[in-house]
Amino acid sequence: MRALFAVALLFFVALSTPLAHAEPVNAATRNTARMLGAEGLKLFDRGEYALALEKFRVANQLVPAPTLGVRAARCLEKLGRLVEASEAFLEVTRQELDRSAPWVHRKAQAEALAEREKLVPRIPSLVVTIEGPVGDGVAITVDGDEMPAALIGQKQSIDPGKHTIEVKRADKTLTRAIT
Repeated sequence: MRALFAVALLFFVALSTPLAHAEPVNAATRNTARMLGAEGLKLFDRGEYALALEKFRVANQLVPAPTLGVRAARCLEKLGRLVEASEAFLEVTRQELDRSAPWVHRKAQAEALAEREKLVPRIPSLVVTIEGPVGDGVAITVDGDEMPAALIGQKQSIDPGKHTIEVKRADKTLTRAIT
């Protein structure tokens, strides 16, 4: 019960002080964001990371706060979406806070920086190389998403797990599954 009270208090402090340049938020919106954040924490604690992520993202849209952003990034990491988690942690560190920002916002930024530093070395990379001519006639997709031709031969970040690489050139298609 004490832990729940502490979490509720942190959310109250975090959502009661605006970030620099943020537009004023009415009490009802702030209260809704606080409730969504609390629901997100409960879901996270139960291991329901996708649902928790949605709650944290909506709450953060309503009342942007580093505390919500870092919690969303943690959900992404738990879901194995390491590249997106890294970017989310980075975004938290770049949020501009005004001088009156509560310590929990600054703490969240410090946590985001530390957690990202630990995460980045765990992110796998992929290099797609093509033998033969490469030009306008070559199309590459990674898991159905088009890969820019400029990335051919370049190391790029990718989430761990199974992936499908497809290369199309003229009338030939080559598909490879990788893990």
